[in-house]
This record gives sequence, C-alpha cells and structure tokens, in this order.
Amino acid sequence: MNELATISKLRQAQLVIHEVKKLDDIKKLIDQSEALKGYARAQSLSKEMRDDITEYNLYATRQLGVISKSLADGRGKNQYTKEETAECAETKTETLKNAGVEPRRATEAQDLADMSDSEFEDMVEQQRKSDNFTKTAVMKKAKKKKREKQRADLEEKGKTIIINYDLRHGDFIDVFADVPDGSVDCIITDPPYPHEFIDCWSKLSQFASRVLKPHGFCIAYSGQMYLPEVMRRLGENLDYYWCMSLYLPGGTQIVNGVNMMCRWKPILIYQNGKMTNRDAVIEDFFSNDKPNKDGHDWQQGENGIAYLVEKFTKPGELIIDPFCGAGTTLKVATALNRHCMSAEIDEQTYNIAKARLGSDKKRDYGSS
Repeated sequence: MNELATISKLRQAQLVIHEVKKLDDIKKLIDQSEALKGYARAQSLSKEMRDDITEYNLYATRQLGVISKSLADGRGKNQYTKEETAECAETKTETLKNAGVEPRRATEAQDLADMSDSEFEDMVEQQRKSDNFTKTAVMKKAKKKKREKQRADLEEKGKTIIINYDLRHGDFIDVFADVPDGSVDCIITDPPYPHEFIDCWSKLSQFASRVLKPHGFCIAYSGQMYLPEVMRRLGENLDYYWCMSLYLPGGTQIVNGVNMMCRWKPILIYQNGKMTNRDAVIEDFFSNDKPNKDGHDWQQGENGIAYLVEKFTKPGELIIDPFCGAGTTLKVATALNRHCMSAEIDEQTYNIAKARLGSDKKRDYGSS
C-alpha cells in the first residue's frame, strides 16, 4: 500500500523536513503522519515502524513550531508597541486558524522549536529507547524543560532585585514571629498537598489562631486526597465555616490511586471563633482562569484569588499568605488595595516570586 511505501521513507524524509516553509504544507505532513499512526496501530505493524512514524511526526511538529514563530516580522518583540503586539498576535492566530492549526497546538510545537537541534535529537533518541515513545510524552518533556529554564532565569533575576512587597524568606512561624497577636484580618493561602507536608496544616491552624482577629477567616486551597485529615488538623484551633468549590475549566488531571478526573478544588473556610459573615451573601462555587505555572507547579490562577480577596476582606485590611509560592496572593491582594505579607520557605521559589513580583504590572481585576 502507499502508506507502507511512505513509512519506509520516513526516516529519509526527516533529513529534509526543515526545508518545508509553508504552514499549509507542514500541516499536511503532520496530518499524514497522524493517519499513518492510526493505520500502523490497526495493522499491528512492528514497534520500530510505529516509532519511525512517531519520530517523523515529532520532526514535522517541530517544524510547525519554527514556522509558527516566524509568522511575526523580524523586529523582535521588544520593538513592538502595545497596539502592534496585540495586532500581531491576532493576525498570527487568524493565520494559524485558517491553516487548521489550533493556537494551543502551535504553542506546544514552539516548545519543541525552542530547543536546539542537539537537545531535540537527544530527547527523541532517549525517549525512543523507552517503552513510552509517544508524541505526548516527548511534548511533556519539552514543556517541562522549557519551564525549568524559565524558572532558572527567574531565580537568577530574583536574587538581584529589590521589590516593594513584604515577602519574607523562611518558615512562616519564624519569619512572622513579629506579627502581633490578633492583628490579621484574613489568611489566604495554598499549602502543599502531598502527605509528607501534612504537619503544615496543624502549624497553620495554630498560627492562625494566634494572629487572626476575633472571627477572622483562614482560607486555604486543598487537594482532595487527604481532605479529612487536613480538615481535622485545621479544626485543632479554628472553627469550620464552609467549603467552597473552585471549578477548574479544562482540567483533565487524573489522580493516581483513585482513578478520578479532578475538575474542582476544595477551598476550606475556617474562622477564629465562628460568627456568621453578615456583610454579603457569597456564592460558594466559582471558576478560575488557568494559571500558566511559570513560577511554580502548584501555582493558582489570579482571578480565583481576587474573588476570595474581594468577598472576605475590605480595602486597607491585612492579609497574610504563609505559603507564598509564586506570589499570586501577594500580587493580587496588593493590586486590590489590601495590605499583604507573605512567606516562602524554599529559596528558589522565593527568588522566583521576587522576580515575578518585580516585573509584574498592576492589573485591574474588576469586580468579582
């Protein structure tokens, strides 16, 4: 069949695929290789042949990334005005759409294109030796590698800058020892979820009971896996108030061990002495923007934090985040005219947060 004849030529075709310069042409090659992958599975072709098709698909996808990156003119992004940048992005999206390429797919392809030839070839070769040589596996590795480089660059930047935020490096119990008892209006935070950090929930409960004003709220994002123990530990010194649901649009994370696809996140609301909040009725179900995870794997979306800040605090009040991570709560709360203090125990993450906070422009979150 023609498909089999094409398969036998794939590895030779990889040598010249970089010469393809048109978006429509590279899209056709990718579509052909996807069809061949389906044919190879249906016909139970050899692993080597299936791997050849996957490898060719990856080379074609990388070339898609090269072409996609070149859709803008050659001035370099820093030489565009704000209006030109927006217009360029809109034109690029439209061009990709007309060629049948989703912008998200183009972005993934650019992750491959951002790698050097040797890095890409080594990654493909190493992954091909594994039992999981798939396009998805390689794309995930490429994305992880890009993210690691971005974070390393941010870390170095953060070491050298001074920021206008109260961000402290160290264990929150120690670095917030100077915070007077009963002086904090609200705690909004996202503690680590793995069980190895389970003790931090007891520490948070004890700390909150000391620093929160009477009836002040402690609001914490949580995973579902250890939720009963998390709630028990928070309840050691605080009163349970409610559990809110943060919907994760587009979420497809499958939790190992329970075979559940997680599409929401619990937000636990505890109080330093329970008293009904009579200021406003608050909806306990809301959605979030998708965080880009540039600063931390557990990074939360800004819109979700903004919703909590506006519903549970007032301008001028003091918020503390004992688990700063990438600095989202600190950034959002400050933009919404609240005083905010944060702590981060990990030095690399602390410097990444400094870099992000030092370069972020103030954003208008509107009314939630």
